[in-house]
Amino acid sequence: MEREEILLKAQKDNNGKDLADLEASKKGTSLGFMVGGLTIIGVVITELIITGRFAYGTMAGLGLMILVTFIYKYVKLRKKHELVMIIIYGLWFIGWTIAWTLQLMGRI
Repeated sequence: MEREEILLKAQKDNNGKDLADLEASKKGTSLGFMVGGLTIIGVVITELIITGRFAYGTMAGLGLMILVTFIYKYVKLRKKHELVMIIIYGLWFIGWTIAWTLQLMGRI
């Protein structure tokens, strides 16, 4: 195979994107996810300090964001680690959702 044929085949296999584009997208998504998560945690802590209320719903949303990531990875890779993380973040999401519901009802 010639160099051009190899490049065309790689682009076809990667939906028209080259490897540098895919890697940049992957790293950008990862960085955005990390910064977004840290921002959410900062907002939760600030809200707790200023209002005295804990943002259970926000923590549930953060847990759901992470949970969906691991569900997607498990569907694609079928690795045991992803399944364990699904269980952990699934419990995180359920716990914070219950706490948020109780907060809305005035129980906590």
